[in-house]
Amino acid sequence: MLAVCASAGLHAQAPAIDPVVLARVDSTARATLPALQAMVVVRNGRMVWEKYWGGADSATAFNIKSVSKGLLSALTGIAIQQGRLTLDTPISKLLPDYYRSNAPENRAFRAAIVRNDSVRATITIRHLLTQTSGYAWDEGGPILSTFLVSSDAARLVAEQILAATPGTTWNYSTGNTHLLAAALTRAVSTPLRRYAEDQLLTPAGIQLRGWDVDGAGNPIGGSEMYLTARGLARFGQLCLEGGAIGGKQVVPRDWIAASWEKRSDVASPIYKEMVPGITGYGYLWWLRTSNGKVMNSALGYGGQFVLVVPELNLVIAGASALDARNPGLIPQFKGIFGLVDQIVASVL
Repeated sequence: MLAVCASAGLHAQAPAIDPVVLARVDSTARATLPALQAMVVVRNGRMVWEKYWGGADSATAFNIKSVSKGLLSALTGIAIQQGRLTLDTPISKLLPDYYRSNAPENRAFRAAIVRNDSVRATITIRHLLTQTSGYAWDEGGPILSTFLVSSDAARLVAEQILAATPGTTWNYSTGNTHLLAAALTRAVSTPLRRYAEDQLLTPAGIQLRGWDVDGAGNPIGGSEMYLTARGLARFGQLCLEGGAIGGKQVVPRDWIAASWEKRSDVASPIYKEMVPGITGYGYLWWLRTSNGKVMNSALGYGGQFVLVVPELNLVIAGASALDARNPGLIPQFKGIFGLVDQIVASVL
């Protein structure tokens, strides 16, 4: 029997999903996905299924990895509504110290560096939200390790060379979202964690259990936040309801809709394999279809997820262990999507 999810504002009721399918999902998860630790299903605003595996429970706080990008998107929308910045605000306007040209006097290199710096200065909030900044970045490469130990990670990102003209090429990058977080912090003149708790999390009834920081002590933008599975489901429900909860508008309704509109194609074979049925990328949200239904997805490394299916008034959220039980990015997500697609197909 499900417990009432009072902390998340979700309440258990008789299943709105075929119980045979849910039993099959449970047994399949146990047999084939040892890293999967939590799944919460919410239908019509009520929690209809909650399962934990591998020693986790409703109090377990998970590192939600890049699901944090969905929350950062919401924070950006709030700040835009407050008039703190716009989609077309250049990052160089908010963080000018990171965009001063350091071109050497040597003519052999000066022209190229000046040209790169002048284009860097045109990168906007919109480019970071859509992962089209143009910065050279390999999310799984050495740059990520350098980024994590840097004493000024935002500067490290800002001063990267460009591989493409801003706005033309999608390339997934936590560097982009960390730079966005630095720009947002400057725009709101408030430490980012405090702003997140005051403007989004506390009003939505979500407890932030932790947020890892970079070498300068700043929260890592778009990653490393810690929430419970119920907290993840709560965030999904907030978005499903157009940014409102309990009659209170927390995130602008039009921002949620805009975040779920296709802004970029995803051509990367790795991410297309990781997210079967992918149709594109919005403002830090992945877009896919499940059994012909639109599924807006906030996804984090290793199998962290918030999945919202507006047509069915359905939210599925969950988390996975980030240890030796985890088979890796692609197999874990392929297994998870195999389960959630069964759930979507069995909605009563």
